[in-house]
Amino acid sequence: MLTMNTMKRFGDFVSEASIDISMRSKAPFYFWGAHVRYWFYFHVIFTTIVNIIGITLGTIAILYPNIHRESPIYSQILKHYERLYLYSYNIGYLIFCSVIIALFACQIISSIVAIVGTKLRSANLILPHIIVVLLHCGALILLLTFFIVVNFLLDRWIFVCPIIVIAFSICTGLDLFITVATYRYVRERQELMAVYTANTKQVHFRKNRRRAKPTATRIA
Repeated sequence: MLTMNTMKRFGDFVSEASIDISMRSKAPFYFWGAHVRYWFYFHVIFTTIVNIIGITLGTIAILYPNIHRESPIYSQILKHYERLYLYSYNIGYLIFCSVIIALFACQIISSIVAIVGTKLRSANLILPHIIVVLLHCGALILLLTFFIVVNFLLDRWIFVCPIIVIAFSICTGLDLFITVATYRYVRERQELMAVYTANTKQVHFRKNRRRAKPTATRIA
């Protein structure tokens, strides 16, 4: 008898929990039973690790430039350009790697600022992160397009670089989706708080006005 009652209570608990999760998943700013803020916090940790990996790869590319000379792109396209314009090629290579590192670093900094904005309910602090992620997405799309075009021009296919770019593109796309959803949530909360504050000020103003009227009539 005790076992049946326990199983029944457990079944009721599981059904209530599943109903609660399904209601939350259908509610705005809830995805798979969790609020978008928590997804944003966990995703920032994940993207920070990915950005650190990107900074590490960019630093390795600057410190050891001979690595990229082993790729098919260099042997069939860039090698001829380096022979003709050695100084310009080295400067361009350094600028390219530095821009990639700067994008990853800016994404880490802007994500920290976005977390602060989420805590403070300030949507303006999340906007820089959205801008940086959009720039990152644009750069990755250009790189992926470049590798696709180059694969049709070269004799040998390139697989490693496009796969790395696709992996970073997926992470950046998820980052953009979750950040935009978080921005919408914070913006909505900010607008609701502004309306609530305005209504509260109006109520206090009306109460003070009603209290001031009897005193004015007594003085008269």
